[in-house]
Amino acid sequence: MSTTNIPSIYVILRQDNKIAFLLRTNTGYKDGTYTLPAGHVEHNESYRTAAAREAMEEVDIKIVPGELDHKYTLQRVEVDNGDVRVDIFFEANKWDGTPRNAEPEKHGELVWFDADNLPLDKIMDYQSDVLNAIARGETYSERGKFENI
Repeated sequence: MSTTNIPSIYVILRQDNKIAFLLRTNTGYKDGTYTLPAGHVEHNESYRTAAAREAMEEVDIKIVPGELDHKYTLQRVEVDNGDVRVDIFFEANKWDGTPRNAEPEKHGELVWFDADNLPLDKIMDYQSDVLNAIARGETYSERGKFENI
């Protein structure tokens, strides 16, 4: 039996010690929670290029892919279906444009939460864990039950 690791990217946008989050709505996955701008990596696309593309699609800002800083990698097993996910978190130190909710059909709002006082109970659980790990200086973890195949 083989498994496929499904890659996703996340973009941490910091401004005045605040981090941007989008409220998930109408997606069918963890609606009602806040998420970092994020998305799947497309065929033949680098992680940094995917992150820059998703930032443009979701929050209408332009990021130079090479200027994204890798902050964290998480490999996790989805509880509901057993899919293995590889989540790559980047931080953007600069961008062009003003972040806004560019996908109102998927997100209820864009908000800026204080980085030192994040409402972790309102943020997607694994993203909360990652943000705490980044604050501790960590860069990698695994989450869920992995089985040798």
